[in-house]
Amino acid sequence: MGPAGGAARRRAGNARAGRRDPSRGHGPRCQQLGSRSEWYHAGRRGYDQIVPGDTPRVRFEFSAGGLVLDDQGRVLLIRARDLRGQPVWTLPKGALASGETNTDAALREVREETGYRCEVVRELEPVTYWFRRDGRQIKKTVHWYLMRPLEKVGEHDHEVDEVLWADRNDALARLRYDSDRRLLSGA
Repeated sequence: MGPAGGAARRRAGNARAGRRDPSRGHGPRCQQLGSRSEWYHAGRRGYDQIVPGDTPRVRFEFSAGGLVLDDQGRVLLIRARDLRGQPVWTLPKGALASGETNTDAALREVREETGYRCEVVRELEPVTYWFRRDGRQIKKTVHWYLMRPLEKVGEHDHEVDEVLWADRNDALARLRYDSDRRLLSGA
């Protein structure tokens, strides 16, 4: 039997064992990211963290980030670089540090990547997606929080080229990733 037959056997075995096939549908709470660069940027740090449930073939990663809206409804965006070194407008997010809560990680990442100290208004729907890195399936979950800025406390870090306040329509036009646009549209 060829490679297609092997894949069919694997899917059938996964179904019998009660496992989801990561190459198939992701369920209503999950959103698939559209490009390799989006996958990379969403999970660019924390690769060395071991998470319970990791196997040689599947790894679980967690990040947190903030959708920051000011009193005029403007959105705080960052411009970073994708895998090809091309500029990409996105929302601030990053990996959880050891022992850090999702909320604390989101606040820290926003402060580091934008220079703004913020407060959480409410938790948003997490975004979960699968991708492949170094021959391994990665299941990435990003915990998002709606935030409002309190004060500018410094400059952005070296991972960010630029920070920009944009009105909602401009932000939707600039954001590279579908998942970021869906998050902003739903907030």
